[in-house]
Amino acid sequence: PEIVDISYADSIVNLDAGEKTLDLIINLKDVGAGLGSTYLTSIAGDTESFNYVGSLSYASSSGQTLNIQLDADDLISGDLNNGVFKTSVQLSDRYEAGDWVLQDFQISDQANNYAQKPNSLRVNNWGSDKDSEGVRDAKIAGLSEWLGIDASKLGFEVINSNAPKLEVDNTAPEIVDISYADSIVNLDAGEKTLDLIINLKDVGAGLGSTYLTSIAGDTESFNYVGSLSYASSSGQTLNIQLDADDLISGDLNNGVFKTSVQLSDRYEAGDWVLQDFQISDQANNYAQKPNSLRANNWGGDKDSEDVRDAKIAGLSEWLGIDASKLGFEVINSNAPKLEVDNTAPEIVDISYADSIVNLDAGEKTLDLIINLKDVGAGLGSTYLTSIAGDTESFNYVGSLSYASSSGQTLNIQLDADDLISGDLNNGVFKTSVQLSDRYEAGDWVLQDFQISDQANNYAQKPNSLRVNNWGSDKDSEGVRDAKIAGLSEWLGIDASKLGFEIINSNAPKLAVDNTAPEIIDLEVSVASSPIINAPELKYVEEKGSVSFAIDETGLAYAKDSSGNLQDITYYGQQVGNSSWAGWSILGAESINGQNQAVWRSGTTFWVSDHDANWNSTGGTTYSAGTDALRSVETAFAQDLDGDDVIGTPQVLTTAIESEGATELHQDSSGLAYAKDSSGNLQDITYYG
Repeated sequence: PEIVDISYADSIVNLDAGEKTLDLIINLKDVGAGLGSTYLTSIAGDTESFNYVGSLSYASSSGQTLNIQLDADDLISGDLNNGVFKTSVQLSDRYEAGDWVLQDFQISDQANNYAQKPNSLRVNNWGSDKDSEGVRDAKIAGLSEWLGIDASKLGFEVINSNAPKLEVDNTAPEIVDISYADSIVNLDAGEKTLDLIINLKDVGAGLGSTYLTSIAGDTESFNYVGSLSYASSSGQTLNIQLDADDLISGDLNNGVFKTSVQLSDRYEAGDWVLQDFQISDQANNYAQKPNSLRANNWGGDKDSEDVRDAKIAGLSEWLGIDASKLGFEVINSNAPKLEVDNTAPEIVDISYADSIVNLDAGEKTLDLIINLKDVGAGLGSTYLTSIAGDTESFNYVGSLSYASSSGQTLNIQLDADDLISGDLNNGVFKTSVQLSDRYEAGDWVLQDFQISDQANNYAQKPNSLRVNNWGSDKDSEGVRDAKIAGLSEWLGIDASKLGFEIINSNAPKLAVDNTAPEIIDLEVSVASSPIINAPELKYVEEKGSVSFAIDETGLAYAKDSSGNLQDITYYGQQVGNSSWAGWSILGAESINGQNQAVWRSGTTFWVSDHDANWNSTGGTTYSAGTDALRSVETAFAQDLDGDDVIGTPQVLTTAIESEGATELHQDSSGLAYAKDSSGNLQDITYYG
């Protein structure tokens, strides 16, 4: 898609007398499938529509941010191939005075193509490396030339004596103290309240968030201050959100906050520790738990109790807060302390009440019936969130995503309430989805899935079998069919059950549209449009056929042997060291023709698979100390886990018996090996 023009009913908004409306008018164009989104989600039978068209993000000089969402309902003239959209935003007197500029945008079409602001022209207003006003102005000048739209249209001015222009603040907030009204919560007699009291300090702009979102004119407030996540030993997780309304004394520069959480009798007995936290201020600075001290309670590599205790001791020293304050104890005979469970659930069978859905006469119901099995803690989720005392339940079980050939997507969520027979260790679930006449005709296949259990283990579709229906590198029908055949074999479920057919003369099968979403024919525009403030790159790893670099903001790039430089992206968005809290990118390489990048968070590693344009939609997770990770080290020719060895370490052995063709060897730990006449050394094992 393409942005043709932007304007405002009034580009100067005076808030001195109170809140005012900002009217955004934007002309968008798409030469293919038409503007919009193909992604739908069904939760308890309610299906979201295709209405989303895109979003534009504006930023003040100090870091306040306003995100404006565009929907198809905002169209006031033209159509979804060339139309004018108008949306209105209420600006309160908390909006900072000064110039607000177009920080970023994303415009989508119905074939999963996206127009996005080039990374080199994105305004950086996060953390300690915010753009200066000079850099920001240069980026807006470059964007003006790149879009062919006057720079005066790429922002608006706020006049506001109630909130004058703020000084730039690059200092993160801090946690001063944590306590609980009662750090021992006895649930034997039923649910109880956990009262969290926390003292927070920020020396600059003050605690809070600068991020606002306007959808259909409703604007979220600055209330969010942060969140704290607690975990039990088996993996149950409780996330507690803090808002400005939770302040009970002091102010947003140094204040005490109190929030209450209702704990039901489903909370596991034992010690719950501070797994992670994020505290934000109004200048987009964040206090976060160091990655090395985060408690890992996910998947097959959960922290042992000893490791968890050591991390809490380290966090206590790092924060200067007594370790006894970094958690609470639950007594609960109804939910005793669980055994550690590292086994993922599985899909046993899938069926549909009718696998052919005829929409010619209007909307119809698709009934999904799925048999799931988990041999350990049982299906479900351990993740709970408390916001203003309301706690979400453990109901989430998983989701399945289906895709049409052109890229329309339907995501179906499963909850524990969908169980119709059996139990959470082996049960049949049924959920219903209303399909409107906007669903494309043809075969819809199981694109991806995630099924979870109550010990944070997940069953997921292998990345090599995921159907790619994003951007300019969508799978052909032949590739899609081959992936479904492979998934059928991997699951042990007939391929005919891994999708359904839609008959719909109102929405016939669409032609595949791979028009690059780089805001009108980027191939032509880039040559004539200079990039202002191109990022300065630091090459971190240059082994193999691909060199890996990061820019000054931490975003990642790959350069092939021919010198071609490309952004490393995930679902079309450039990513790097600042993209996911606690994760850093270690390297990039082309391995057996597959572009891959490797990432690390503590003892967990993730290898993302990328297409020819270095865009990723998934990957595979590995744990430190495993043979699988050692194989990854060998492929990347890097020491990823910091043990000073690439791949499998060489075993030093001593021959203790050398009669005959085979020698008996022993290492320094006393473990035994057999060495044949050709010098091959093998472990001597019993049951593996």
